Amino acid sequence: MKNKLNFYIAPAILICWCLFSIQSCKDPVILSKNLLTKSDTLNLAKDTLAIVCTTVLQNNLSSSGIIDGILGSMSDHNFGVTYAGFYAQCALTTTSPTFGTKPILDSVVLSLGFDAPYGSCSKPVNIYVYELNQDLLTTGNYFTTTSFQVKTPPIGQKLHYVPDFVDSIEVVQAGGNEAPQLRIDLTQAFGYKLLNADSVSLLSDSLFLVYFKGIYVTAAGPVGNGMMACNLSSALSSITMYYRNTDTGDSIENSFSFPTTGVSVNHSDNNYFGTPVLNAIQNPTANNQKLYLEGGGGLYDKILFNIDTLKKQNTGVNKAELVVALSRPDSLSAAPSSLTLLYIDDAGVGQLVEDASTTSFGGSLQEDTLNGLMVSRYHFNISIYMQRVLQGIHNNNGLYLEIPSANSNPARVVLTNPTPGTPNSNIYRTYLTVLYTKL
Repeated sequence: MKNKLNFYIAPAILICWCLFSIQSCKDPVILSKNLLTKSDTLNLAKDTLAIVCTTVLQNNLSSSGIIDGILGSMSDHNFGVTYAGFYAQCALTTTSPTFGTKPILDSVVLSLGFDAPYGSCSKPVNIYVYELNQDLLTTGNYFTTTSFQVKTPPIGQKLHYVPDFVDSIEVVQAGGNEAPQLRIDLTQAFGYKLLNADSVSLLSDSLFLVYFKGIYVTAAGPVGNGMMACNLSSALSSITMYYRNTDTGDSIENSFSFPTTGVSVNHSDNNYFGTPVLNAIQNPTANNQKLYLEGGGGLYDKILFNIDTLKKQNTGVNKAELVVALSRPDSLSAAPSSLTLLYIDDAGVGQLVEDASTTSFGGSLQEDTLNGLMVSRYHFNISIYMQRVLQGIHNNNGLYLEIPSANSNPARVVLTNPTPGTPNSNIYRTYLTVLYTKL
């Protein structure tokens, strides 16, 4: 009975003690009711910095070690005509392979597995395959403008080709269907070069590359409307020869593949003649109201801004945001879902901004509603970088804005940068805003 009584009394005592404590502390800890006034802003300030944006030709875009070989051609009134192709080495699947005595070649085929295309790729294009006549070096620093010597005539071609990225393809030699891919028959002469390779050349990959340096695959002829991304690391991507050994009574077809592994380099040819892009490149100091970005060694934007007003006072950056707006009518193909922003070091090389490691960095395309208008814009939060510029850790050399993975991404986009004072310029103009505290 005593235990039951304690069970009911103890909580009651606790509740009474809490009520007493609350009553005894009813006076506020902060006695002043006027700590914050309407005029007290906690030294917060906001400044939209004056910036200068220019479109620059990207001549030295590194293209060594790419996974996707870009192949195709495109044309639009902003960017002109672009042709794309790639160089790639082929390797042995095993050392010292043997193909029997007096093998007879049935066929030799280059197959390339697909990754996601860019553009519709609905117009027919002509594809040509050449044998390389120049070494691709593992130590080489190659660019999307780099060219290598090839042997002529081509060892294979596929004319009036329209790719199918959805349906499986029948591979007669394999006796069934395989995933979507590009298949190009190569010449018998080239096939016999592989089939009759001497035993020394087949001892290792390095010796084989002396014998056969690789291939160049490119689009030519009529301009298409898209780019194919060929996955060079795919199990589908290889040169495969099919052969028989009839002198031994073997009527079964054999095969041997040389996968596209090793050094690979994308190559782009851009013709901007008569385009708005050419005018923007040739007149960088003009009041260009549009900015152009293009992958494949095409174009990037350089952004300069003045921080003198901020450096004259001791400031702590709360937020720095760069915003660029998409020009929808001018972006004929799908705009990239994100853009890459780099800061420029003292050697003029783009470096990853420190903010890129944070979830708030952004860079993705988003839809904003401003003054009743729907605007597509890229937002970048560069607060850490801006603070380090003000501290003198980084010199204020500006920023580069690029297409992500530009050496294997043919995407292009037009951004707006209207003159201040023009209709809706405050909505569409590229700007950099800094929210800071005066320390």
